[in-house]
Amino acid sequence: DALCAAGYDVLEAGNGKEAIGLLERESVDLALVDIRMPQMSGIDLLQTLREARRRLPVIMMTGEPTLDTSVGALREGALDYLSKPFTVTSLMQAITQGLTRTRVSEAEDGWLEVAQSALASHEKRVGELTVQLQRLRRKLMAEQWGTQAVRRALQWDGQRGGPRETADFLVAELADMMGARSCALYQCDGDGLARLAAHPAARSGDLLDQVPEAEVQGCLASAEPRRVAAHRAFSPRSQIWALPLVLGRTRVGVVLLVLEDEPAWLEDHQIVTRKAASILARSTLATLS
Repeated sequence: DALCAAGYDVLEAGNGKEAIGLLERESVDLALVDIRMPQMSGIDLLQTLREARRRLPVIMMTGEPTLDTSVGALREGALDYLSKPFTVTSLMQAITQGLTRTRVSEAEDGWLEVAQSALASHEKRVGELTVQLQRLRRKLMAEQWGTQAVRRALQWDGQRGGPRETADFLVAELADMMGARSCALYQCDGDGLARLAAHPAARSGDLLDQVPEAEVQGCLASAEPRRVAAHRAFSPRSQIWALPLVLGRTRVGVVLLVLEDEPAWLEDHQIVTRKAASILARSTLATLS
């Protein structure tokens, strides 16, 4: 009666099993449980409630208080322990404390969910920015390499003046830029390919012999890099990649690289291959003229 007068909606159960059934059907904010009940003790009901409704505040009551029962109830997760007879004031204080703790706990859960969502969004954004920065860095490196390579190639042409000498220089530069274990440069010659240079010069034979011709032709036709064959000379992960050297619609040549993993620079390959094609084409035209 005192609880109803205080504005609380009260549901009653005659024993522990009825209480469990009631909790399955109804939304309950707090439970008052007597330790001595028929069919199921209050401690057993408390244990069941802790498993099913971990955050539900439970206040235990008993007319035969002992140290063991009070300690046992609190150890099992009871919010409070009231000894009969108790005053309405003490009961109201315990209920208020239990409901306040529930609201605080729910608020903390809400704050935690918001914080976790914000953190996840922040981490996602940081990850996206990191990827963008890495791509920008690779692009800048490719642009820088291309500019330096063209400058050095011009100096090289002035000293040596031949496509094969330029190819030796170019294939070493490409191997270093791409992180390749081995690299070979081929020039389009009629309907076929002629090897101009390899780096290291004598390692694993001619890479072109290990690649199906259709794969190389497909690479040149699509003007896109592709993995064209496995290569086991260095490690089980070694793969041969083909990079087409294209200027406009002209197929200048192709570079074969032995790599351990898929290259991180794949998206920026056009910067590198365009510069390499320009260097090779310029050297060839200079020789013909």
